[in-house]
Amino acid sequence: MKKLAFLLSLLLIVVPTQGFAQSSSDNHVSKDQIDKILSIYQNVSKQEIMKEINQTSKALGISKGKVADQMYSELKEQQDLAAKEEPIRIASPGSGGTTVIDSSTKGNIFYETAATALIEHGHVGMYYTADTLVESVPSYGVRSLNRSNKKVGEGARIMTVSNTTSTEKNSSANWAYNRIGESYSYNFATNRLTSCTGDKNCSKLVWCAWKNVTGLDLDSNGGLGVYPKDIRDHSRVTAIKYY
Repeated sequence: MKKLAFLLSLLLIVVPTQGFAQSSSDNHVSKDQIDKILSIYQNVSKQEIMKEINQTSKALGISKGKVADQMYSELKEQQDLAAKEEPIRIASPGSGGTTVIDSSTKGNIFYETAATALIEHGHVGMYYTADTLVESVPSYGVRSLNRSNKKVGEGARIMTVSNTTSTEKNSSANWAYNRIGESYSYNFATNRLTSCTGDKNCSKLVWCAWKNVTGLDLDSNGGLGVYPKDIRDHSRVTAIKYY
């Protein structure tokens, strides 16, 4: 009964927030749909995409075709948003911008423009201490690093979650820090529906940290996936430093 209630709640969250395209109402995924997804989701194989589609369709009780349309719609939206930003690669510490990120309060969130999986979706992480960051990046997974090794560029910002207590911020940061060592996942398209334990990308790490500890959903627009810009644009997330 609890599982059924959980799945029904996901339907209420996911389906209304971002309308599904109407081209695929049956349970078939066309080659054209897969090719469109692969065109902007290039570090994920066709087999991995089909696995995500099948799992999401089963969990939410909606057709595979509609899941594929929704995945593409959200990925394309993120690509279009990122076209306005300067891409910064985060493959290794300090490889992105030119300005060392400032210190900030434990539990605060940082955002930077980024290019990961060949889609410029942005990057987020958290402050574990004033000078220690925790993030999830390709090749490393969840890791900590000193802020002196994080160089950002134009478009980056430091943010705080408003109307929260220091205890909530500390606990959320602790949760993220305790994930160090978990592997990276390229699955942004359906990461709201995957477990908070195990492989995760940057936005999944921050989203789970706040959702698990406080119940606060920092995804600004719902959908199947939570992306860095979704967290950046949430009404409770306020920028306190711009670059």
